[in-house]
Amino acid sequence: MPAISRGNGFSVSIDCESLDEIERLFSRLAEGSRLRAPLATMPWGTRFGLLTDRYGVQWILNFVG
Repeated sequence: MPAISRGNGFSVSIDCESLDEIERLFSRLAEGSRLRAPLATMPWGTRFGLLTDRYGVQWILNFVG
């Protein structure tokens, strides 16, 4: 189990309202970040991505369209 350090004890989750919004937010957050799951369409139809930004904050972005 990884150690808890500044920024990795929680994740910020955003449910986006459109494909445009998720693409825009993910591309901006991805600058200088570590991609954990690149933005992709999942088999169940959701657009989904995970990343850890340059400050160590974990982000979950989701769009169900």
